[in-house]
Amino acid sequence: NGKYSFLMISRLLKEKGVMEYLTAAKYFKNDEDKEFILIGAHANDTHHISKKILHEAINNKQIIYHDHKDDIEPFLKNSDCIIHPSFREGISTILLEAASYKIPIITTKVPGCIDIIVNEDYGFLCEASDSESLIRKIIEFIKLNDQDSNIIDLKVNKTFQHVSEKFDRKKIIEKFKLTVNQY
Repeated sequence: NGKYSFLMISRLLKEKGVMEYLTAAKYFKNDEDKEFILIGAHANDTHHISKKILHEAINNKQIIYHDHKDDIEPFLKNSDCIIHPSFREGISTILLEAASYKIPIITTKVPGCIDIIVNEDYGFLCEASDSESLIRKIIEFIKLNDQDSNIIDLKVNKTFQHVSEKFDRKKIIEKFKLTVNQY
């Protein structure tokens, strides 16, 4: 649609970096060439961002918001970049999915995320809990994509290859079976 479409898919937990994502979306609010889409379930507890902050971001047209979706494929296919600014992770399913769809990724330098985006050769890494760092990486992604999208393609393909080799379900299940059979 002629816009850069940035997508975050996550439960709306503070530790997932949702506030940092909203801050970045607010920074680019007046730039009509960028849209920020947030998909994820919200719960009224202290671990989730406040409903008030979420509604402010929606009402101020900083983000396009969708509650939990069972089928995220259409959103993945229409996004230019996945943003996952989590403070801590296991192995991030959304990063694995983004890699399998060959979508550029901006994420944080924390375990779980750096298992997918090992370094800047694979994607874009920002500091956890740092909105300014995230904004800088978004700007870097846009500039690099505008100047030479082939560099972005190299990052994406390297990530795809890495995920295909290291996180193939069949290989993981086989390794699991070998481990279990030892006992």
